[in-house]
Amino acid sequence: MELPSSAGGGLYIFDNENIKVNYKIGYITCHNGKTTHMIAPTTYNNNTDFYRITLQGHGLYDKNKNTWYIYW
Repeated sequence: MELPSSAGGGLYIFDNENIKVNYKIGYITCHNGKTTHMIAPTTYNNNTDFYRITLQGHGLYDKNKNTWYIYW
């Protein structure tokens, strides 16, 4: 696994202020979905960056069953 060499990857969150959350290899970035957000744009180095795959998952927590339902 790797991030784009030029600027890494991240998530922009637009609330009262604009915040960039940088992605880190081996970690999942979670967002509560209550504010506007988007994948952070980045530039690519054609000599080293050959692909970019971003997975977006969704989760719903059922308090009555104490269970997460997660889907991709």
